[in-house]
Amino acid sequence: MARWLVLLAVVLTARVTLAAPRAVSVTISGGVSLISYESGVVFYLLNTMRRAPQVWDARVFTGSSAGSINATVAALTRCRAAERDPTQSLAWRVVQPLGMDALFVADKVEPHAVFTRDAFEPPARLLDEAFASGMEDGCDVLLGLNATRVRALQLESQPLPPPPRMVERFLIRLTGLGPGRAPLLSNQVAGPSGSPRALLPLDGQDARPFAALKQALFASTAFPVAFAPQQLAHCLVGPGQPASCTPQAAQQALFMDGGFFDNQPIGMAVRAMKTGVLRHEDGTLDLTTRKGTGELPDPALFIYVDPSLRHTPVLTQEALRPAVQQLLPAALDVGLDLAATARTIHLDNLMQHEEDVRERLVVARGILPKASDPLSGFLGFFEEEFRAFDFALGMLDGRRLAQTQLWDALTPEERAAVVWPEDAPEVRADAGATRGWRRLRCLAAVLDREGPPRAACQGEDLRDFRILLQYSLERFFDECRRLARDGPPPPGLHPRCRDAMAGAAPPRVPFVDTAPGGWAAQPGESELDHMLRRLAHHRFLFRDMGLTRDTAHLAGRRIRGMLSTLVAALAGHQGASSVPLRLAAEAGLNTLSYRPPRHLVHALWGPAPELGFSSTFPDGRLRWLRLSLALQLDGLDTVFSSRQTYVGFTPMAGLEVEPVFLSNAWIQPRFGARAGVLFSSGDAFSFRGCDRGQETLVPCTRGVVQANVSISLLNLVRLQVAGLWWPALSAGKSHLWAIAPTLGLQLPLGI
Repeated sequence: MARWLVLLAVVLTARVTLAAPRAVSVTISGGVSLISYESGVVFYLLNTMRRAPQVWDARVFTGSSAGSINATVAALTRCRAAERDPTQSLAWRVVQPLGMDALFVADKVEPHAVFTRDAFEPPARLLDEAFASGMEDGCDVLLGLNATRVRALQLESQPLPPPPRMVERFLIRLTGLGPGRAPLLSNQVAGPSGSPRALLPLDGQDARPFAALKQALFASTAFPVAFAPQQLAHCLVGPGQPASCTPQAAQQALFMDGGFFDNQPIGMAVRAMKTGVLRHEDGTLDLTTRKGTGELPDPALFIYVDPSLRHTPVLTQEALRPAVQQLLPAALDVGLDLAATARTIHLDNLMQHEEDVRERLVVARGILPKASDPLSGFLGFFEEEFRAFDFALGMLDGRRLAQTQLWDALTPEERAAVVWPEDAPEVRADAGATRGWRRLRCLAAVLDREGPPRAACQGEDLRDFRILLQYSLERFFDECRRLARDGPPPPGLHPRCRDAMAGAAPPRVPFVDTAPGGWAAQPGESELDHMLRRLAHHRFLFRDMGLTRDTAHLAGRRIRGMLSTLVAALAGHQGASSVPLRLAAEAGLNTLSYRPPRHLVHALWGPAPELGFSSTFPDGRLRWLRLSLALQLDGLDTVFSSRQTYVGFTPMAGLEVEPVFLSNAWIQPRFGARAGVLFSSGDAFSFRGCDRGQETLVPCTRGVVQANVSISLLNLVRLQVAGLWWPALSAGKSHLWAIAPTLGLQLPLGI
């Protein structure tokens, strides 16, 4: 009997040993400041896979735009020991410093770029250090990046010319040579191709591999207007030509954001897996350039990370979009939808024609809204705490993916080999590393009811994290309640979403003071306004904006002011098109959050033509109050009539009140009062006597008081109705009055 038990143990052990690990590729889309969220997802997944190499073997990493940075981090750390503390990881240290204070330097704004590449130098140095420190000997991974040409390349071909070539895809092989030795970088060219392949200059004695990789990263992340296009040295190698590219043979071209036409480079991962990853008979994996079968190295897995994907149905997000009534917003929505379609068309084609890939695709979907979501994903650049929250939220969603979709596909023997990173013995034994997981534990306790929330979320250092979590829950519950209007809950919803659809209020995050009511978005309230209103209510500390908890309600003005500063800096480099660009940009920004113009000049025509100027402090407490100066012209109508001719001019000064709560991007009401003096030719501008009997026809020099009401359209067209009163301040004079409607143009100056 003992012999049979020993034999059974040997068989089971052999089964575990010989089980083929899943060949894994990870694809990361672009996401602007949501790079922090992506980084958290990939960090958790990769740390889980490192601890179970017999279960998962991640060999391919592809990324587009900001995702290319996370793909590079993943490729460089794939064979390292699992990192204990997420806040000390390379993933965290690379993305967290990317804030507005580093990105925007007024002296370094260029005509086509408002941000400076200098902000990427510290993260690039970290990547360089990781590169120089080496990779484990024998570690072999593929890294895929893409970039978009600024000018299309037209290739000649028979019988019909191909369409203009805009996107170039670079597939790079990283081969570890051991600790302390930089890995070998080489262009991976495998499988048949009917068009030239793009290569980086990685060959020859003069090659600088990391510098070439860095250049490709800068090209892939060159988001239009934010960053300048990047010169990228590369070669185009046609079919049958040697797969070699030296610095001497490379050509230069300008490239920009890789996500412009292909924001989900899963196709590059598929090609890499089919042509470059070889599975041996014993189940182990290797990279190769000789594989020509075009078959996947099964079992294979394609993981896709996109911060825009949520478990909450898309219908909910559409329901939050206000009904479009005007032409300009409608045109903007159509343009955004067309751009989104262009960025995803490659993925759509892949899913239609690659059924084997569709069956192996695992998508990371989020539950809660991210802190960096507003402003099309740019908000995270304004506060470091936003990025820290999103990193932790990414870890939570990566954890959920690992513990559901990945876990469900495992055998019992494989499950026994899996250790979740936060529960690893070496992490539990390290107090410092344990602190790095507190944000994740707090999220899991509050959202998924894993353990007591008070114990998981305590600590003054997590105060602002807790506030962001409270807002995210409020937004999530608001979305789910809106979803309830469309019928019964669809399958697969998170239990918390079902609670919201049943009428429950958001759970209270421990230590966050919140009064009942007011947590849902108000009618017509934008996502950004809703977020800032709730954060101010919870007394969030906008540290990077220089605010205190008592002045948190000013965050919207600070953000709007910074955006105006960016526009002004960029417009200042546009020459003759500076004014149109500034006006168009300000109109667009006002659709997000209205901000009074710092200065306004206007010219009006009517019974009393007027030139005027007004000024305010748009970010101050008295931004509703404007100093107003005007010069009114009188008597011009008498020049073209049979009446006695006279000319007068009236300089006036006063104040205008703009009820900012009533103003928006389209209409701006203002009320004003001014006083001045009419200087009239009727008495030679007070140098001769006045004919009192004719003063109703030809007024003499005298004081004047004006009250006016004006409405501006887009801060460009102004309709004004003024009431004028010339009081009788001396004996023999009579009171005069007039109503003067005028129409004209006004122009914002200064931002």
